[in-house]
Amino acid sequence: FQCGLASLSAQAGEVAALAARSARAELQAQDHDARRAQAEEKARNSEAAAAAARAGAARADRAACDRIQQAREEVRVVRAGSRALESDSERCRALAEERAVQLTVLAQTVETL
Repeated sequence: FQCGLASLSAQAGEVAALAARSARAELQAQDHDARRAQAEEKARNSEAAAAAARAGAARADRAACDRIQQAREEVRVVRAGSRALESDSERCRALAEERAVQLTVLAQTVETL
């Protein structure tokens, strides 16, 4: 009877050891699942941050392109204005020369009279 009792006691110990190992394995599996979920969350957050950075860079690039285009337009307007002023200046010089000739002719006419 004691031999059977000792055998049952040994089996109960083995069952308890197996149950403890099983519980530890389950805890390890749960810990692994939690770590995996955290890693996946970090990956999603990193992907979102990268997408936001790309979007920000694209906005900055568009804004820079807009500023460059605006500067080019301003240069074009200034150059056109400069050419117009130069043309006006040439017309004024020609008109002044013409008036000088007319005044010279008028002065000579007055002298001859």
